[in-house]
Amino acid sequence: RFTASVGFDQRLARFDIQGSLAHARMLAACGILAATDLADIERGMAAISAEIEAGRFQWKLELEDVHLNIERRL
Repeated sequence: RFTASVGFDQRLARFDIQGSLAHARMLAACGILAATDLADIERGMAAISAEIEAGRFQWKLELEDVHLNIERRL
């Protein structure tokens, strides 16, 4: 609980998702990530983003921060 920041960094979720998508797209452009995997990641991130916007995303304190929560959900 001492190191958990998820309670106040939820407002960064949109930027975390944008960064993760940029990273995945770079990996696909380099041939490291298959196009089908990229498409799955993009669909998953869109669904997660919609959950967050609608207030339905279940944040977990034990996952410490916004990135780990999103990563685990994906």
